[in-house]
Amino acid sequence: GQLPNDGSSSANSSIARNRGVVFSPAIQTESSKKVCLRLDDPLQAVSHSAVDTVNNSSLSGKQDTRREVANTIYSFFDDLTASIVMYYVEQRPSSGYVTFGTTNDTAPAKIQITKCNITRDPWAIGSVPMPPAVPVLRAIKDWLAVSSTFVLERKWIMHPKPRLILLDGIEIQQQLSGKEQLSHEMCAVIFRRLSQMDKTYSKDTLTMFWRKFLEPDFGTAVLSNADPLTIQSIRATFTEENEFFSPASSRMWHIPALLPDGWAVYAFDMAKRRILVLDPAVGPFGFSNRRINMHTYVSDLLHAALFRCIQSLYDSWHCSSGEWTRAFPVIMLENIEKEDYGVCASFFARNYDGDKL
Repeated sequence: GQLPNDGSSSANSSIARNRGVVFSPAIQTESSKKVCLRLDDPLQAVSHSAVDTVNNSSLSGKQDTRREVANTIYSFFDDLTASIVMYYVEQRPSSGYVTFGTTNDTAPAKIQITKCNITRDPWAIGSVPMPPAVPVLRAIKDWLAVSSTFVLERKWIMHPKPRLILLDGIEIQQQLSGKEQLSHEMCAVIFRRLSQMDKTYSKDTLTMFWRKFLEPDFGTAVLSNADPLTIQSIRATFTEENEFFSPASSRMWHIPALLPDGWAVYAFDMAKRRILVLDPAVGPFGFSNRRINMHTYVSDLLHAALFRCIQSLYDSWHCSSGEWTRAFPVIMLENIEKEDYGVCASFFARNYDGDKL
C-alpha cells in the first residue's frame, strides 16, 4: 500500500504517541523545471539578513517564536514518523531487514578516518553526468501514463541498505509523473541514487567524493527529538563506507527535510563553514520572517546533530562546529506548486556546486 499521510501532519495521533517504541529519545519532468539564478547573485536581494551566525542569531533569541516553531515541528514529525512506521508494518518485510527507525543502543566505536584534502570540483573534472535527454523523459512519462494497475501495483523498488526501502509503481507514477507531493520514502530513494551515481561517475581518486548525500531519515530523526546515533541506518551511513570512502574529502553535506510547508535542503559547506538553506517554496520576493524563523530553528538542530555524529563516530575532523554562518539565497525566479517542492529540492541538491546552480 501507499505511504499514508506522508506529506502532511494528519496521521492518527494515538499512533503518533506510540512513536517512542521506534526512536529512542535524545537530543532535545519538464513541467516542474524552473529557471534558477546563481546563488551569489540573489543573496543581496533578500529582504532580510542574508547571513547570520549558527546557534547565535537574534532570531534564536526570541524564545516565544522559537517555542512556537519547535512545537509545530515536533508535532509534524511525531505524526510523520508514525505514518512511515505504519507503512512498513503493513508491508510485513522479513525480520532480516533493517527498517525505518530500527535502533542500536550500543555505544559506537570511533573510526579512524584518512586525513585528506577536499575533493576537486566534480563539474570541473567531468564527474557529473549529463541528465537524460528530453525525449527519453517524455517516453518514460508516457509509458507511466498508460501502464495498467496490475503493473503499477507491483513493488518496483526494493533496496536493503542502509535500511529497507519499498516503493510500488503507483507511488512512482503519482509522485514523479503525477501531482502528488514527494513522499519521505521517494526522497530517500532519490538521495540514495544520487549517492550511487556520484560513486559511479567520479573521475577523482576512488576514495574521495566531493559531496555526501544524507537520506531524509537523518533530519526526520533529529526533528522528531530522537538521537540519530541510535538509529542503525543513520549510523551505517556515517560508518560502513569508510573502507572505500574518506568522509573528510566531502566539501558539501546535503540534508533534505520534509517540513510542514514542504521539502527543503540544507547544504553544509565544510570548506566555508556555512549552511545554505535551499528552499523551493521561496519565490522571487525572498524569505518571510516566518520561514527564516523555521529554517533557523531547523538548521540549528541539524548542525548540532551532524557534528555530534561526526565527533562521536570519527577520531578526528578537519573543521570545528564553531563559527558557522547561515545563508538564505533566493533561487527561484517564480513561485511553484507545493507538489513540486520535493523534485525541486532534489534538483538543488544534485546541481548546487557550493556557489551556484
